[in-house]
Amino acid sequence: MDIEGNDAAVEAALVDVDDEGFTIRGLKTVTNGFSLLPLGVLFALNFVDEFDRIAFATLISEIRDAFGMSDDGIQALGAVTGVFGLLAALPLGILADRTRRVRLSIAAGFLWGCAAVATGLVWAVPLLYLVRFLSGVGRVTNEVVHPSLLADFYPRRAHPQVYGVHRLANATAPVAGPIAGFIGSQWSWEAAFFVLAIPTGIALAIAFRLREPERGESIDPAAAALHAAQDDIGFADARRQLFGIRTLRRLWLAAFFFGMGTLQLGNLISLYFEKVFGLDEVGRGFVQFLLGCGTVIGLVGGSRYAASQVSAGNFSRLPVVAGAAFGPFAVGMVVLTASPLVGIAFAGAVLVAAGNGGWQPAYFSIVGSVAPPRIRSQAYAWAVLIYGSGGLAYVGLVAIFPDDGGGYRALTITLAMLTGIAGVIGASAGRFMDDDAEAVVRDVRATLDGPASDA
Repeated sequence: MDIEGNDAAVEAALVDVDDEGFTIRGLKTVTNGFSLLPLGVLFALNFVDEFDRIAFATLISEIRDAFGMSDDGIQALGAVTGVFGLLAALPLGILADRTRRVRLSIAAGFLWGCAAVATGLVWAVPLLYLVRFLSGVGRVTNEVVHPSLLADFYPRRAHPQVYGVHRLANATAPVAGPIAGFIGSQWSWEAAFFVLAIPTGIALAIAFRLREPERGESIDPAAAALHAAQDDIGFADARRQLFGIRTLRRLWLAAFFFGMGTLQLGNLISLYFEKVFGLDEVGRGFVQFLLGCGTVIGLVGGSRYAASQVSAGNFSRLPVVAGAAFGPFAVGMVVLTASPLVGIAFAGAVLVAAGNGGWQPAYFSIVGSVAPPRIRSQAYAWAVLIYGSGGLAYVGLVAIFPDDGGGYRALTITLAMLTGIAGVIGASAGRFMDDDAEAVVRDVRATLDGPASDA
């Protein structure tokens, strides 16, 4: 079965969105000629939601002091609210598989915008926990709903580049780091959250232009239309189907170790540079900017490598592409922790971020290919939930190490090893991917009474 091509019906169903206006010729090579509007809108939403997270990581020391918390306390706040926000991924995934995903994405954007403003208004630690939790719930929608939408808007051959561009929003958003640091140093840390919430309103206004795609539209539009008329798949049945997919089981096991190693990476590195090198809020904002630069490097490299494998028909190589990205991550962590000079530590941080970006285009493409379209959001949600459970284990891990420069060095080396384990496990999923992806195509086309042409 040819799962790489795309017949005329699919082309027509997807290309008709060109009338919506995003038709920049050069950039459309990223989407294999399809409309840029869906990718542009979802990129914008993903971009502005990161401002809140970056501002918190940049100003974490000032927030800690304002609320009279310790280093362990502020890290626990980030980890606990982050993890409990990730726990919302599965309910959001179920909701996304049963309702209009575009509307859900807009509602989530409104939630994180309000939570960002509230971060600068609350006066007690319990309220800070609440608003950071709500911010996390809003942001996790991007990890669950956006990838599902992109998989339906664009054909499989375009996925590595499309997901690479979408994830660039996370990487380029750290431009907010220096802005947050400057505002914090000139006025107050609270003011940074107020100012950086403004772009969210602009992105939400643009999002109302986005149409709702059919689930499975990029595989076969006729089958997707019939799928839309079917009853929703129950949670138990959806869970059984997803956990029966061998590729996903390997990725989810890797996600647990990856969560331990990276969930609080931005906050940890910010505190590391404060403890070891004495950087103030402006310096730590620069560190967040460097992390963004490194992630851009990783995303561009990972996207190109993954796209080259897809162009050659080597879809089963995508898990290896994702797993290989953890090599630079581990090396960067060693350089970061071993360096006595801040300049070399900066280089290590960039390398860490490059590894943390390199796996993403391949990973999102894998899940988009092997998860059934009608429950694809739940597939992304399970990964987020398992990743979050690894992040919860990180809270206990932090308590083992001393709260000083030496402790932070030992902790980062440990996280590098855990991430390396995740990379090896994830890469092993390649042996199952072709069979699992073909099963999805067969399932979608089985909806039609007659034979379907290749997607």
